Amino acid sequence: MTAIPIQKAATAVSLVFPAVGVLGFVPGIKSRSSTTSSTCCSASSVSPWHGQPLARSYLIGGGAVYVALWIYGLVIDQTSSANVVPLNTADNWLHLVLGIGMIGLGIAFSRSVPHTSTPRA
Repeated sequence: MTAIPIQKAATAVSLVFPAVGVLGFVPGIKSRSSTTSSTCCSASSVSPWHGQPLARSYLIGGGAVYVALWIYGLVIDQTSSANVVPLNTADNWLHLVLGIGMIGLGIAFSRSVPHTSTPRA
């Protein structure tokens, strides 16, 4: 099956963002270097601590969505028109494993994150 242009564009974008994000942490690519922040491609500030609350929210929130999909898959009649996702038994168990795994990672790794406070002006 051949990808249509919108699929190719979405694929390209999905590859560019992570690549630029990774490049922001590669020494020599950054225009200014320090332990707290750096400027990636002279355009935006990149901090290794900046994404941690968002990463935790992503893991726990995304895991909660997968657990909700698992519950939905258990209670919905898979042959009915209400099965809009659509789900099957294999999907249900995959959603449970992904949900528990993501929530577990979000909780486990958030314990090792140092707590920083914002300096007051």
